[in-house]
Amino acid sequence: MGHLPADAPTTLRLLGRVTGQLTCEQLVDRHGVASAPIRGLLIDYLEERRHRLDYSTLDNLARNLTRNFWSDLERHHPGIASLDLAPEVVTAWKERLHTRIQRRKCPDGTVQESVVERADRGLLMMTVRAFYSGLPPHIAQVIVGHTNINTTMGYNAVYPTETIEAHRAFITRRRTLRPAEDYRTPTEAEWEDFLGHFERRKLSVGT
Repeated sequence: MGHLPADAPTTLRLLGRVTGQLTCEQLVDRHGVASAPIRGLLIDYLEERRHRLDYSTLDNLARNLTRNFWSDLERHHPGIASLDLAPEVVTAWKERLHTRIQRRKCPDGTVQESVVERADRGLLMMTVRAFYSGLPPHIAQVIVGHTNINTTMGYNAVYPTETIEAHRAFITRRRTLRPAEDYRTPTEAEWEDFLGHFERRKLSVGT
């Protein structure tokens, strides 16, 4: 017992609070969300995702959406209670994302704070955008075929929303120039033939 650090939990009950897995409600409440409707929305969002995510990923998702996003907005804009953010509010939040406060405990017991560049800015932006669009991060990961979800999240810096929307507009324009026959719903026979192609391929390669 004498080898435990000074800041170790004093009871087994407190130890459980420190090391145990928190509920989605607790993950949100630990960062303090003043708006009851937004709090409920965040909890529901995490509940929907938690069955498909490991706890570490869920924990990081909750931290990004509460402490780094909504709680930050509430600190700088008291009384805010809508996800329909004004352009100037969004711009100011993005500017704050460039840095974060780093705390270091000194030998004399005091805590020293310094401002450092935020390394995970792209990840945080992607998380918030996915929250707004309702697209679960793990689904985006499967769609693009990444083995690591952090790789998917990092693509925010390379393929921003504006680029994606521009590409979608291009696809729409291209479809208007092609015959409608190219986009018709396949007949049942054509669909069966399409699926049969893959079954025959499996047999040919012995799988």
